[in-house]
Amino acid sequence: MAGFFYHLQSNVLSSLNKEIMKQDTRQNTIFYLILGIISSFSTFASGSLFGMVGARISMRLRIAVFKNILRQDMSFFDSKCHSTGELTERLANDAEDVRAAIDERLASAMQGIISLSAAILVAFLFDWRMAGIGVAICAILIIMQIIILQYLKIIDQKNIKVTE
Repeated sequence: MAGFFYHLQSNVLSSLNKEIMKQDTRQNTIFYLILGIISSFSTFASGSLFGMVGARISMRLRIAVFKNILRQDMSFFDSKCHSTGELTERLANDAEDVRAAIDERLASAMQGIISLSAAILVAFLFDWRMAGIGVAICAILIIMQIIILQYLKIIDQKNIKVTE
């Protein structure tokens, strides 16, 4: 969206007539105000809706896991890794992790993907050569993020082995 705003501002500033400049400024101010209101509403709505969905899925997951625990044989609870503390911790933490992943993280990930897609589309509409460079840079950045993620997973697995 930032590129669109620069275009609007350049149209206002390119006029030498003060009356036209004032009129364009008023029109753009109203446009920015409406856009800000829509953006605020959509941010609130996405946060609320993703929060509700995350809470419902978390509740369903807890109920399903609890029902599954209740159906186990008595020998299941004899194992040290199936103690009451371990099972209670799993009930509390795993469902909460799922809720947290669905809540704000998913909303911001979707916003990033949509913004990137829109930016690529606009870039191709203006100049395919510059868009190609942008897509190549995005691909390099994504590959670097994947490498960093794999490295962090390996470190996390080593830390888990050390703490056991």
